[in-house]
Amino acid sequence: MERNISEKKWFAAGLPSRSSARHGGLQTGSPHRGGAESVPSVTKEYVRTLPWDRFEALVAVLEEKRGAQVYLTPGRGDDKADVIAIFDTRVRVVQCKHTAWGASMDADSLAEVLMALEIYGHRHLRAVSQRGNLQPVVVTNGTFTKAAKSEGRERDVELVSEGDLWTLLEQTPCTPGDIEAMEARRLASMADLRAALERARMRHG
Repeated sequence: MERNISEKKWFAAGLPSRSSARHGGLQTGSPHRGGAESVPSVTKEYVRTLPWDRFEALVAVLEEKRGAQVYLTPGRGDDKADVIAIFDTRVRVVQCKHTAWGASMDADSLAEVLMALEIYGHRHLRAVSQRGNLQPVVVTNGTFTKAAKSEGRERDVELVSEGDLWTLLEQTPCTPGDIEAMEARRLASMADLRAALERARMRHG
């Protein structure tokens, strides 16, 4: 990995950094909006009531609003990754962990993300990413244990916890309609994902 990212503090006040503007992802900065929001954005309480699939769709919406080309992976047999977000040749492999009661994630959960990165890198993403451009990400509306944070720093896993997520939602408003529209785009099979990634490869040359 070229970057050493771990539980980033994206939400400092002020303008986005030059790196943030270039790389995109779940980072601070002005959201991509087409105008004033006419429908209320989702709230912390609303997110806690979401089923797992809509939480994944929410994360995909946030990545897309930050400029990524996103793919919501199949509900079953997804090789442990839930969202694939592509910024040029940089690929973010995202695993989503929803909790209704603010549970904490431990280091074992991060091992799943590393497995997903390895599987996607060898099976699915070789055509659209160069070595060193894959970024494993874990997003939860809960928290991470101290051991998980340490593991994230050591293994270059980007961690997004509840506080980061709430601030991001304030900066990048999403509506229930956005979530449903993204869920409707969920790929039905890994064959569909491979075909979509091949099309992405051809677009990026």
